[in-house]
Amino acid sequence: MSALPGGFSARALALGTCLALCLLFTALVGQPSIVKTITREGGIVELASALLWLGAGLACWVVAARAPWRRLDWLLGGILLVALSARESDFQKRFSDWNLANRDNYLDPTIPLDERLAVLGLVVLPLGAVLLTFVARMARPFRDAWRRRERWTRDFLIMVAMVLVSARLDKFHHVMPALGIADRWRYVPVMYEEAIELCVALFLVLTLVPAWKQALAARPQ
Repeated sequence: MSALPGGFSARALALGTCLALCLLFTALVGQPSIVKTITREGGIVELASALLWLGAGLACWVVAARAPWRRLDWLLGGILLVALSARESDFQKRFSDWNLANRDNYLDPTIPLDERLAVLGLVVLPLGAVLLTFVARMARPFRDAWRRRERWTRDFLIMVAMVLVSARLDKFHHVMPALGIADRWRYVPVMYEEAIELCVALFLVLTLVPAWKQALAARPQ
């Protein structure tokens, strides 16, 4: 499922891009102003990630509208991908000045209770329901595909591992003082985090391209 036109591998392209970006950023470690411009919030790397997530979500909705089966799965997956795009682009800042993704904020008494309840009821709980439904519906197809040793199941686990590494890098600044690393180097883990996040989005899009084509080409029996 992850073979692209021309015989290219989604895994090779995505991981190769990730390696290239990490090497480029490593070469620019001595140029913090350049790196910070590229990887800052709202910068080109973050924007590219958000657009990839958004494009993937919209493509899933197109498939949901046209494919002869599994329409609900494509619809739910599209919702989750669009939500990831909104999170990557910090869409929440357009209507709130606190981080909706930080669970500690929901217990913060300095944030108005009505705001916290509104976010829980209108955003968090609906998205949680979408996620749980999607996972429940995809669990069996994933298990069956894993047993058939389909390549996309391994690609998915690689993406999960990349996300976990990115999450650790996002929190690395908390342990920097204990390791004796000066705060002025805080941008270093951030640049690797942004590179990995971009490549996860790219990896997913490249992996989904054959699936989109297959779904759109299918005909009802």
